[in-house]
Order: sequence, then structure tokens, then C-alpha cells
Amino acid sequence: MLYKHKHQRNILGFLLIAWSLIGCTAQPEPVRLAPTVRSAASTPTEQAIRSTDVPTAVIPATVCQVGYSWAYGSVPAGFEQQLQQALATAGIQGTVTASTFGENDGCGRYGAMSVDYHFTISAERLDDSQALALHAAQVLDIAKQHVSASSAPNLGNLQLIFTSQDQKCQWNYTSGAWAPSAAQNEPGWVTCALPAKP
Repeated sequence: MLYKHKHQRNILGFLLIAWSLIGCTAQPEPVRLAPTVRSAASTPTEQAIRSTDVPTAVIPATVCQVGYSWAYGSVPAGFEQQLQQALATAGIQGTVTASTFGENDGCGRYGAMSVDYHFTISAERLDDSQALALHAAQVLDIAKQHVSASSAPNLGNLQLIFTSQDQKCQWNYTSGAWAPSAAQNEPGWVTCALPAKP
């Protein structure tokens, strides 16, 4: 008899917990009101009454407002061609690619925060830091001038690879200054020094 009551209490406790969980997590379906079709009001009093009896829609919080994640995006069509033309106008032989960096919201909509550039340009010599600095200044000007056409409001990462014959080196523009990148573990990569400051 004692076992039977204990067993019934366990079942009753389980049912109460299950009922509580279901009751707490269940959300009622929103009520959808059908539009009311009425004839035009005939008196000013009827017009005043009818203008105030419009139901207010209740908009539930959306999942789009949560769950942001970092993401990469593309630049507008023709943007890289504009950069390529700017390089040619400056007399710089090279190529450029660009992409944006930003966030996806909880619904997958992308918002760009910055535009990243990857320039590869030819240089006569990689040991001529003054000439490399001149090219770097020109590239930076081109990058800054085109940010507004990129769909992103800020300049992001700027990677500049210099090539000369069978060698190459890289500078990165971060925090408002150029910094040389260490040589890659691949044949032909070297480290190009920045020009000495006076």
C-alpha cells in the first residue's frame, strides 16, 4: 500500500512539472482582426467616433534583433574596376581586389562596416624603401578615396604586396600606419623594410 501511494505521488509530481513547463512555454497565437467595412460617416460625431476605433497592431519582438555574427560581403559591381582604373591613372602597374566586413543579424541580413583591400603592385626593387613608401602612399590615397563608393562606411584592412622579378613582400596598413609583414614560408617571399624616419 505504501508503495502504491509513493508511486502515485511520483506520477502526480511528474504531471505537475510537465503541465507547468507546457503552460509556461506555450504562447498564444496572435489574434488577427479582420478589417471592418463601413459606409462613410454621415455626421461629424460619427466621423470622430470612427476615427478612434481602429485597432492597434501588436508587433512581437523579432529574432532579427539578436544573434549577430561577423561576416564578409562583396563590394558593388564595378567597384574593383574603378580601383583598377585609379591605379592605371596613377601610373601603378598592379591588381586589386576588395571585400567588405560586417555583421549578419538574426535573420541573415548583412550590414557592411568596413571595406578591405588587397593590392598587388610591381616595384623595380624591393630594397628601395623610399620608392615602396611612395607607391604605398598612392595606394592608400586610392583606397581612402573609394571607401564611399564601397557600400561600407570605413576603411578596413589594407594589404599591399610588392612584386619584383621572382620576389615579393607585404606591407599592411593598420591603426593609421604601414607595417611590414614577416616573410612568408614560401619561396620568393622577403621582408621589405619601411623607410627610416628622419
